[in-house]
Amino acid sequence: MRPFTRIGEAVISKDGCDYLLRPSFLNISRIGNPSEIVRVFSYVFDSYNLSCIRYAADKVNNKISGDCMILSLYSSLRVIQSCCDKRLPESITGNLTNLKMWQWQSGGITPNDLVILARHLLHFGMIGEEGDRSSEGDAESDGFDPMKFIAFASSPHPHGFGKTMADAEQMTMVQFQAIYEKAFPEVKAAKDKELAEFDASDKFDEMASIMAELEAQNGRSAG
Repeated sequence: MRPFTRIGEAVISKDGCDYLLRPSFLNISRIGNPSEIVRVFSYVFDSYNLSCIRYAADKVNNKISGDCMILSLYSSLRVIQSCCDKRLPESITGNLTNLKMWQWQSGGITPNDLVILARHLLHFGMIGEEGDRSSEGDAESDGFDPMKFIAFASSPHPHGFGKTMADAEQMTMVQFQAIYEKAFPEVKAAKDKELAEFDASDKFDEMASIMAELEAQNGRSAG
C-alpha cells in the first residue's frame, strides 16, 4: 500500500497488516464536534507538553504519567484512530491505563512519534499548505467544522466544486485548497495583491506581529 503523501496520507505497517491514515474532512469530523476538534488540536500542538513527553520517555520504562502529557497523548491517539478506517491495535499506538498512565510497547509508536504523527494529520486535514489561506483552513477559536468544507465542495457550480458527497468527504485540506484556487482564481489574485501591498508598507512588520499575537491568543483560548 502506497500512501499519497502529498495530501497527507500515511501508512503504518505491523505484522503484515497495513493501516492507512487519511486526514479527510470526514475523518477529521470523527474527532468530535467543532469545539472538541479545536480543543484536541490545542493539546496535540502544545509544545511544552511534547517536550515533557520527550524527556519522560527517555527516563522511564515504557510508561508515562502526568495529566498534561496524558491529555496530549490521548488527543493524539484520538486523531490517529479517527483517520484510520481500521481499528489500530494498542501494540502499535500504546494505551491509557487506569486513566493515570500511558503505556507503550517496544516496536510500537513511541509517545513522541505519536504526537508528531497526529500533528501531521491535523496539519493536512485542517491547515493545508503553508502560506495559503484562500480556503480559510485555519482552526478557529470557536471551532473547526469539516462539514462546511464538505458542503462547499459538494455544492454545484458556480458556488462550489460540484463534487459528489462521497468525494467531498474524502478530501483533505490540501486538496480543497488546490481546487479552490483553480475554481476561484480571482480570490487568490486578490489575496496576493493584498499581501504585496502589505509587504510594501512600512507597517507590514508591525501588522505581522499583531496578527501573530492574535493567533497565539486564539490558540490559548481554544485550549
